[in-house]
Amino acid sequence: PLERGERAVDRIDQLVSELLTLARQGSGIDEPTEFDLEGAVREAWATAGSDDATLVVGAHARVRGDRGRLRQALENLFRNCVEHGSTGGRTNSDDRVDHTSDGGDDLTVVVSATAEGFLVADDGPGIDPEHRDEAFDPGFTTSADGTGYGLDIVREVVESHGWTVRLRPDADVPALPPAVPQPDGACFVVEAPGPDAVTAAEPWIDG
Repeated sequence: PLERGERAVDRIDQLVSELLTLARQGSGIDEPTEFDLEGAVREAWATAGSDDATLVVGAHARVRGDRGRLRQALENLFRNCVEHGSTGGRTNSDDRVDHTSDGGDDLTVVVSATAEGFLVADDGPGIDPEHRDEAFDPGFTTSADGTGYGLDIVREVVESHGWTVRLRPDADVPALPPAVPQPDGACFVVEAPGPDAVTAAEPWIDG
C-alpha cells in the first residue's frame, strides 16, 4: 500500500507540474535566439535521459527559436521514448505484454536534423496504430503512471513556433547519416521552414 501511495503522489506531482507548464507557457514564445540543436538536445537528455538508454545525435542543425521551450519539448519526447520504448518489456493496463526483451539491449534514441526540420526516434516497439490520432490529445495516455500531457506540451511548444509535429509510421524514418542507427520504433518528426523561407524574426531550423 505504501508503494502504491508513493507512486500516486509521484504521478500527482508530475501532473501538477505539466499542467502548470501548459498554463504558464501560453501560445507565444520569448524572444527567439539562434543556437545549435545538439546543445539543446544534450541538455534535455541530461535531465530526462536514462541509464538504460543511449542517445545518438545524427545530422546537426542551427535553430532560431525559444531554446528553453524547445528543451522542454525535447525532455518530454525523451521521457516518452524511455517510458514506452524500454526493451525490457512493458505491460499495458490489461496486463498484455506489448513486447519482450531480445536480450536486454539498451534502448537507442536518435535525434537528427532532416530536410524538413528534425526527428526524435527510438528502436522500441513503436506506437499502436490505433492510438496514433490520439497521441497528442490532452490527457491521453496508455501508461498507468502517465499523465497524458507530455506530448500535448510538445505539440504546444512546436506550434507556438509556427512549426508542426507528427508521428511517422513505424519503420518509415527519413534517411539518416550512414553512421547513425536507423531506428524502427516511434518516430516524432518536427517540420519547420528554413531561414530562407521566413522573415529574419521568425523561428526556423537550418539542417
